[in-house]
Amino acid sequence: MPQQLPVDALFAALDRKDLGTFLSFLAPDCRLRYGSYPVVEGQDAIRDTVSRFLEQIAESRHEIAAEWHCDDAVICHGEVHYTRRDGTAVSIPAAYIMSLDEGMISEYRAFLETSALFAEAS
Repeated sequence: MPQQLPVDALFAALDRKDLGTFLSFLAPDCRLRYGSYPVVEGQDAIRDTVSRFLEQIAESRHEIAAEWHCDDAVICHGEVHYTRRDGTAVSIPAAYIMSLDEGMISEYRAFLETSALFAEAS
């Protein structure tokens, strides 16, 4: 039977900027790959990286269109709706692959291209 992960709760924690709850889904030695950025390993490094990213935006809302739970992985896709600090909105398609080990995320891969988020607002 596939391992389960409460995807909605995971992304809701990110949208609330609740790093404690977000990190509770991750294994202590989790590896995070976000877009084309270098791999970050371990909860402390992930906390620092995600915190720095969240400080750059006013808010986010993850909208998951579909998810699949397959053995020890969860795959999902949808859009992330960001509000920049200047109040403008940007929506970006995203896909995620998360490897699980005993119900915890051991590898978190986020495939999205964020250049539009940080481009000059027009």
